Amino acid sequence: MDKELTDRGLFYHRDSGGRHETTPGEYVRWAQSAAKKYNVTFNGSPEQIDRMVRKELPIDGDIYFDYGVSGNKLSRIALNQLLLDATSNPRVTHVFIPKRDRLARPNNPLDGVELETKFRIGGVSLVFQDLFLPSLSRGKRSDIGELISSVVDYHQSGKFRHDLAKAMIYAQTMLARSGFSTGGRAPFGFCRWLVKLDGAQVRQLEDGECVRMQGHHVVWLPGPKKEIDLALRIRHMLLKNPASRVATILNDEGIPSPNAGRSRTDSGVKHLVSGKWNQSTIINIGRSPLFTAVVRYGVRSMGDWRCACKRGPLARRKWTHLGLNCSVGGTLRVSYRTEYSALHMT
Repeated sequence: MDKELTDRGLFYHRDSGGRHETTPGEYVRWAQSAAKKYNVTFNGSPEQIDRMVRKELPIDGDIYFDYGVSGNKLSRIALNQLLLDATSNPRVTHVFIPKRDRLARPNNPLDGVELETKFRIGGVSLVFQDLFLPSLSRGKRSDIGELISSVVDYHQSGKFRHDLAKAMIYAQTMLARSGFSTGGRAPFGFCRWLVKLDGAQVRQLEDGECVRMQGHHVVWLPGPKKEIDLALRIRHMLLKNPASRVATILNDEGIPSPNAGRSRTDSGVKHLVSGKWNQSTIINIGRSPLFTAVVRYGVRSMGDWRCACKRGPLARRKWTHLGLNCSVGGTLRVSYRTEYSALHMT
């Protein structure tokens, strides 16, 4: 008769982009195999983490998952609870984490080392796919080789964010100069189209649909006509009325706002938007340069390490020194290859 396993293992994963739908399940399968190797119980399955992704659950049984959270944020819902549960429950002896960069991509590599140490001095061994770090007894010093390796690994994982930020800004600049979308929802009165490199239209994309196809990009084109007509009406109304008055008129007529039926998250709480027009929405439509065939790009391309400016990625310390509180970006005049011309929308 097999000996009953009393030691317990937990699994942690983080996905900053929220785009790797199949990878979490494969990592859980690895954790299942690792649990057998170290003779600990682990009650988690690929189907379980897939359900967590769909329902946006950070914790479910032995699985802790921070979905859509950047690695430089060291305070996260699932991670915080994992640290508490793992170090306070004497039955928990192992925590399975696919890679070190899934645990953290810290700005300071020592923060990553400190995070690992909190688990280990709490009596928990950390199991990575390519590394095993045993728990540390009280008063025992960490191996100097392990410390050096940890600092190097977390330095590289943090540096990845710097390199990625630069690459993203250069990629967005290239897309904008070619007349393609740099991401995000299309403004009111416009829709997203999948096009070839020569501008030939393939098909209109659904709201939120993401397509990755070689030789294809996304552009914003005018439409549907109902939104164009309403946007033109708003712009004409603004010639004689303040934005607040225009919003009141549209609300009285029962016309839904652009965000009607959508949900948003404020302070970690997800809720439906009211669907009412407000002054800022009206002003944004009135001032949108797209209605004069001018597109702005990079205005909000500002991260915690890099921002977009006319000469390329600018380090945060430099834009802070220059007194900038937003990115510079740029503007481009574009052509609409539809029945709606820029002249019709002025």
